[in-house]
Amino acid sequence: VVPKPAEFKISDLVITPTEVKVGEPVIISAKVTNIGVLEGSYTATLKVDQKVEATKEVTLPAGKSTEVTFEVIKDAAGSYNIEVDGLFGSFLVSRVIWPIVLGAIVAVLLIALAAYFLLRRFEII
Repeated sequence: VVPKPAEFKISDLVITPTEVKVGEPVIISAKVTNIGVLEGSYTATLKVDQKVEATKEVTLPAGKSTEVTFEVIKDAAGSYNIEVDGLFGSFLVSRVIWPIVLGAIVAVLLIALAAYFLLRRFEII
């Protein structure tokens, strides 16, 4: 009887975080388990929007598991669909809206300055 060769199972897809700003990293991981009876190698494939983004090869003894990890950084806002060998997920990339953020900061500073000068004028400070 010839032993069953290495056979692999992929499970436990994790995407962290699931929402980032443009240019921030997303970590994608999955568990690879050799469910066969012989040692073997397996190449895990990460696809982003159905396009191969990266691969990782692992060699595992029979009955052992390991985690494969990928890092993805996107420079465009949008929703990205992830696949690692039949496991699916997604993450969202959003833009920081700098004019709104800067406008809010300027508004807070102007209000603080106005309050300071009003209180000083009435000699409360």
